[in-house]
Amino acid sequence: MQQWSISNDRKNNRGFSRRASMDDPLENVLYPPGVKDLTEEVSTEELICRLKDCGDVFQKMSQKEQTARLYEPLAHLLITERFIEHKSREVRVLVACNIADIFRICAPDEPYRVPSQVKLVMEFFVDQLKLLSNPLDSSFNKCIYLLENLAVVKTFTICFDTPGCRHIIYRLFKVIFHASGDHILKAKRHIINLLCPLITDSDVVTQELLDVILIHLVEPVKSQRPTASLIGKEIFLKTASTLEPYIQAFYNNAFILGASVQSSLSSHLYPLIYEINLLNSGVLLTVIPRLEYKLKSTDIAERTEVTEILGRMFSDRNSDMIETHNLLWGCFLDRFNDINKNIRLLCVNFAREFLVYHPESRQDITAKLKSRLRDVEQDVRVAVVTAVIDAAREDLFCVNEDLINHVMERTLDKMFSVRKEAILGLGVLHKDYLLTPVRPDSRAEAMLSFVKNKLLNVYYQPQVEDRLLVERVFNTCLVPYQRPLKERLKIFYELFVSIDDCATRCIRDMLQSQKNFRDDMMKIIECIQLGDPSKELPIGKIRALSKELIYVEKSVEYIKRFCREMEQDNKLRNMMITVLDGSISSAECEVRVKEILKTLGDPVRTNMHYMVIKQLLEKIVPVWIDKEGVKYVVSLIKDFMSGDAAKEPKIACRGMELISVLSFAFPNLFTAEELYKDMLCILNENNSDDIVPVLQALSNVITDVKKYFPDVCVKLIPIMKQFVTFGSKKQAKFAVKLIFHIVDNKQEVFGELIEHLKKHFTFSSQYFRTSLAAVGYIAFLCHDMFASEFKNVVAKVIVRDLLMLDEELPNEENEQGAGNELWAPLESLREITKIKMEGMKVMVRWLMGMKDMIQPAMSTLRLLCTIIAHNGDLMEKNCLSPAECSWMRVSAGSCMLRLCREPKYAASLTIEQFTILAFLINDKCPELRERFCSKLNKGLYYLKLPLEFLAVLALGSLEPRKEFRAIIKKYFIHNVIRRRVFIKDHRISSKDLPQYLPDYAIMYLVYLLAHAPFFPSFNDVPALLKIRHCLFFFLDALMTKNDGYSFTFYIRTLENIKQTKDKIHPTNKSACLKLYAVCDVGLHILMTRPNYVLTDYPGSPHLNSKFFSDPDLESVNSKTYLPTELMRPVDLAKAGFNIDVYDNTEGTEREDAVVPSTSTTESIQSNINPSHVSKSEENPVPSFISNQSKVTASSVKTKTRSGPKQAKKNSNSRVTQQRKTSGVSRKPLKKPNIRQDPSISRRATRNHPIQEVKLNNGHIASIEISSINSSEIDSNKSPETDSSNSGNTVSNDLADTSSDNLHEMDIHKTNLDKDAPSVKNHKIPRASNKILRVSLNKLPLNTENYSKSLSDNSAVSEDTPSLNSQSIKQNNSLSPNITSIKLSNQSSLQYLIKQCNVYLKRTEVHDYLNKRSLDEMNSGDFQNLDSSSNRLDGACLKKRGRPAREIKKSPQENNHLDGEYLRKRGRPAREIKKSPQEKLNTTKSSVGHRKFPERKKTLQKPKLTNDLLESSRKNKANIRKIHEEITAEINAINQGHPTVKTNSKQTVTKRTKKSEEQPAAKRR
Repeated sequence: MQQWSISNDRKNNRGFSRRASMDDPLENVLYPPGVKDLTEEVSTEELICRLKDCGDVFQKMSQKEQTARLYEPLAHLLITERFIEHKSREVRVLVACNIADIFRICAPDEPYRVPSQVKLVMEFFVDQLKLLSNPLDSSFNKCIYLLENLAVVKTFTICFDTPGCRHIIYRLFKVIFHASGDHILKAKRHIINLLCPLITDSDVVTQELLDVILIHLVEPVKSQRPTASLIGKEIFLKTASTLEPYIQAFYNNAFILGASVQSSLSSHLYPLIYEINLLNSGVLLTVIPRLEYKLKSTDIAERTEVTEILGRMFSDRNSDMIETHNLLWGCFLDRFNDINKNIRLLCVNFAREFLVYHPESRQDITAKLKSRLRDVEQDVRVAVVTAVIDAAREDLFCVNEDLINHVMERTLDKMFSVRKEAILGLGVLHKDYLLTPVRPDSRAEAMLSFVKNKLLNVYYQPQVEDRLLVERVFNTCLVPYQRPLKERLKIFYELFVSIDDCATRCIRDMLQSQKNFRDDMMKIIECIQLGDPSKELPIGKIRALSKELIYVEKSVEYIKRFCREMEQDNKLRNMMITVLDGSISSAECEVRVKEILKTLGDPVRTNMHYMVIKQLLEKIVPVWIDKEGVKYVVSLIKDFMSGDAAKEPKIACRGMELISVLSFAFPNLFTAEELYKDMLCILNENNSDDIVPVLQALSNVITDVKKYFPDVCVKLIPIMKQFVTFGSKKQAKFAVKLIFHIVDNKQEVFGELIEHLKKHFTFSSQYFRTSLAAVGYIAFLCHDMFASEFKNVVAKVIVRDLLMLDEELPNEENEQGAGNELWAPLESLREITKIKMEGMKVMVRWLMGMKDMIQPAMSTLRLLCTIIAHNGDLMEKNCLSPAECSWMRVSAGSCMLRLCREPKYAASLTIEQFTILAFLINDKCPELRERFCSKLNKGLYYLKLPLEFLAVLALGSLEPRKEFRAIIKKYFIHNVIRRRVFIKDHRISSKDLPQYLPDYAIMYLVYLLAHAPFFPSFNDVPALLKIRHCLFFFLDALMTKNDGYSFTFYIRTLENIKQTKDKIHPTNKSACLKLYAVCDVGLHILMTRPNYVLTDYPGSPHLNSKFFSDPDLESVNSKTYLPTELMRPVDLAKAGFNIDVYDNTEGTEREDAVVPSTSTTESIQSNINPSHVSKSEENPVPSFISNQSKVTASSVKTKTRSGPKQAKKNSNSRVTQQRKTSGVSRKPLKKPNIRQDPSISRRATRNHPIQEVKLNNGHIASIEISSINSSEIDSNKSPETDSSNSGNTVSNDLADTSSDNLHEMDIHKTNLDKDAPSVKNHKIPRASNKILRVSLNKLPLNTENYSKSLSDNSAVSEDTPSLNSQSIKQNNSLSPNITSIKLSNQSSLQYLIKQCNVYLKRTEVHDYLNKRSLDEMNSGDFQNLDSSSNRLDGACLKKRGRPAREIKKSPQENNHLDGEYLRKRGRPAREIKKSPQEKLNTTKSSVGHRKFPERKKTLQKPKLTNDLLESSRKNKANIRKIHEEITAEINAINQGHPTVKTNSKQTVTKRTKKSEEQPAAKRR
């Protein structure tokens, strides 16, 4: 038995009471009547009985003042140690009850007058009340009586007057709250009556007592002890006025002192505010306004806590704080824009309550939610969407339509989680408010009418997740499959007839995709049923299924696993067959799907096998429709057609379109004879084009109709014959197809029809067009039955009597101005024009049916091409209006595209015809261009047209309308992606790759642009800008997001084209020049890209021999054919270069410094806008079709610079000069295994000086100009010059003159001749220390003339070494030894440096292509232009952008370092320098150039002799002396020619003594 512990104080008090009682005689104790003496030594049971008897008497005893004092001795007896410390709990409880009764009888007097006795008794009461926590105790009822007695008498109030007893009240509250439970609810009233007076009657409420009461109002105590919390709320409500000042004082101290407040409530400050505000908001009138400052706290945790509490306080259903605390409300609204994401999220989470319960806040909350719908954090956007949807589901009209529209925008969010919440939420709203059994509310219908269209349009998002989500919403919300069959099919019918055209197409595509999935799955099951273990599963079909599922790679494995399970489990396989073939109802189908899913394991997200197959089943199993459903839908349509079809024709048309959609998606569900009878009834009652979908539906299921319903076929044949003879074109089309599939005696039936149709081949018959269409489709299907008749129809009727017939326009139309517009609706055209267009289609259908009639096809293509070339007027009699001409052109173009879908006919298309057809995309009529692009895109996307037509689509980039140009770009990108995916899926071999890889289309685009009608001559600047825009459009689409992009493939393709000639006119110089100019534009675009990757070729860069002649392997075309205006010759002349001008009239070569006249420059700037249409653009026919066979070169004024001495010098040149073009001339410099870049490289003669640019870690370090030999250098004069116009760089030549115009036509502002980035701080990627050389033409014999020529701004021709291997093979001898002279003025040679950078890129490219080291260099190879720097082996290519480390070796090792060893180490060899005398006597070395010894087959390092060491030291000393002399000469010239300050802050490079003393390796 539990014994209560007693403190020392209590023991002392009891000792005092015992002594006091011993002083009094026991016989003075008065007992109630019938109660035996309690002082006798009796057993515990007997004592309990006597105490119970005493208690019973006291319970019946009332308060009597005269007898109250008689029981005081008994009261003193009961507080003796014998009773209050008795071991029996029941005894102690009975003693407490008796004492409480004595208090009641003696009230208002007290039986105890000594404070210690009072304290002892009160503590004894509190100890006995602890038994309230155990309702199973036998003394529990006595404790309840004690509690009631103490509450009635208010016994504990005596503690207020007794010193040292206030802590007893605190203990009493703790005991009561601790003992509170569900069992004590019946005593709740006594507890409240006991405790409340202790608060209201007290003078002071201590903080400890306040904590005990209020801690039960907040979590977690509130949830853990709900009864105690309920009692605490009751006590607080009754004592709120008393507690108010203490609570306010507590919060004042807490807000000011913070964590220093000593209270258990310090961690529950803000939750307590919320609870107190709920109970009595008046208590916190002075506290709540202080929260405004807490909302602006810099502490995120505190700001978050305050925001959460205020959100709860403002959003409570019955809260009025928005009206009473306006300032605080405004501050709370600002938290919607808080910088912290979690605080914004908290505010959004209260939005639903605000919208639903507080109408006065809707305007403010709506504004904040709109802004949060565009939050940068997806969690916030998801929370906003969820809040708005939840509020709308509870009350739609608490959310305005504008907010619903903003939620609708989130269906296109970039994050799928946001899109998912928006799509599912809007679908649920549509289901809840619009799919009700009763008629929906008109206001709800108006607010949500757009939802169905928007949700279905999401299906065309590129992600697979969106398509799967739309399909799920369709099955659960738009057409809920849980509804009864007829109800959901009626919902589907109403949905289909009420949505827009885009949504209709979405449903059609969605059902078509599901049908394809079902077909693929059935084929897989058929392979499984064959049971051939040697055959593997059709992996292609499995991959096709996995592409439309999430986790594509994992889906393949799980589908394979599911197929293996079907192979082993026949029951599972049979269930799959039944759900796919449509033989069971939708309800049974749903049951079978659930059974299949049970075999896949637990339905949890971690079970990926279950999730993948579930997605697959959702896509392929039609749980919302079955055979009965299709029959019901057709009956609904039939009833509508027989009733209200005339009133609402749009709904009637949509209904018949629905039949066509269902017949295509679910042909196996059309198995009821009643269904076909309803369809025949629809055909009999309507003759308009609206019934065409019904005919199409019959054609989709005609095979089953003939097999299972022969009676229907018998009734169908006469109806179809009627449509063929007297119907419309579309009706005749499907009627012919149905007859072809139904009848067995086709020759007899169609023979009769043809004879009947011939009677209508007159303009007087209104069925002329229908008859032509019918004959065309019969020719397509029965081409082998009536060959001679069809040939006569085409030759005599269509060509002779129809197409060659011209009828003048009526006078009425001429007067009305019908011929002024380029386009008109088809219905407004004359009937003869419509018949001509139909006649062209007949010829095409006949040829497509035959498939191998090459000669008639060539004649037809020639006829159609002539129509296009003659502007739509075949006979050129001007009998057609412009609109009719446009329709004739587009019809002819569409027919040619249709014929080109057949490979044999496409091969017979000539180049001239292809070019004329291609430029139809740039026709002057906008509507024609749109129709032609649509036809072209359709043929390309389905891979029906050859690859060259992809280049035709790229010509659409010249479209002037921005919107349609964006559509063409989308077409082009989709086709490129489609072909790449096709190559990847079907594993196209390298042999067939040129037919599919879109990169090969660049050759066709180059050819088309070279023959463009707006390109009269190769140097026409506006035309070249247009060409550049078109090429940039093409290349940008192919390079962007292309893992297989190969920079070298395009370069080599364009270079190969420059080695060929025009296949049509190989002797036409103008045609070839235009071809080369287009190639140069493409090369410039490729070289001006900031980065490129050296990857393997996607295929061999072969050219199509149909368009280009065989390449000339004996000569190298290294010239640049861009016009002089684009090369900016003025800047080149100022930089000190000569330009080789291509003279088209004399056929000879002149070396002139070109200085364009003012008029020439102005004309360039005025014509630089590509949108400017020249006279050549008025004729859309390509240039070789027009009469202009000669192209006039642009006249450029030049000024001759070369004098007699220079002419003599040039005549003695070892290299024969070649014809020069308008660009900078390029002459090949032989270098083994390096391809030539014709667009960048320049030819160099042997006797030309070499300009050398040294790079240090990819940066330009110094420039060296090498003369012919050291004897030509004047020791007193330096060849360095100062350019007065160093700030003008050639890299900005085109941007300066045409940037505005280029911007207007949406052309990328990259310059045509901008081969490399700016010189300043330029770092060449993937390059280590390199030395590049550029040959300079006509360097003066002495430095004096050279300085003078530069000071006079004379131009010097720039020749960059070529990279073509052919030129290297032809010329193995290179320049003799040279001596380097360093220039410090870097600004005057920026164009030269730019060309050097380009040359560096080109050397890297071609070294990568060769993938082998260079052969050993002999003495006459001129060090191969520092081949050790330009050569990049495999290791160096992997470390592009990092400088090669230098090898620190002894002089002996440096002179004989093995090339193989150095390349393996990844380090360059050190230079070998010789004295001036050695330079004059040998041609094997040059100053500043490295030399490789003969390559060794081993990695051993040969040893050097002492003589060789001594020679090396002397060479170094001599070289150092020469450098000092050259430096002095350069400084002298710099003093005479100070550098001009420019915006780029270019300065003269200074050589310091410190740098001279550095080792040669570091200077490099």
